Amino acid sequence: DIYQAAYLDFSKGSYSLAIAGFREFLRRYPEHELANNAQYWLGEAYLSLARGYANAGQGERASESLEQAVQEFKKVLANYPRGDKTPTALYKEALALIDLKQPALAQARLQYLVENFPQAVETPLARERLAALKAR
Repeated sequence: DIYQAAYLDFSKGSYSLAIAGFREFLRRYPEHELANNAQYWLGEAYLSLARGYANAGQGERASESLEQAVQEFKKVLANYPRGDKTPTALYKEALALIDLKQPALAQARLQYLVENFPQAVETPLARERLAALKAR
């Protein structure tokens, strides 16, 4: 129920409520089969907050939210290395790092994704981003 409520908050654009809900779910059920999804959605919620701040001209708050998104996406790999959301989290982490003007770190994350998840849906996208980063 906590997960569903948090996901509903996320889908309605209530990102702060979703963050609180997913954190509570992970606190109570760290081993649940949806725990890796909850961790992933935390990252997505912070990415969405960052976009909102950026669109409102609040660059500093946008950067803080992007940095928090990176931390949450990193936890997906750290805590659920074989979870179904791990490749997506790596890709989104790299995109946030690009937005944070950290192309070397982004490149490393994309390379890790390509090497460790060759069958993932995100792998071709990661290859494209890698090529673009290397071309700079």
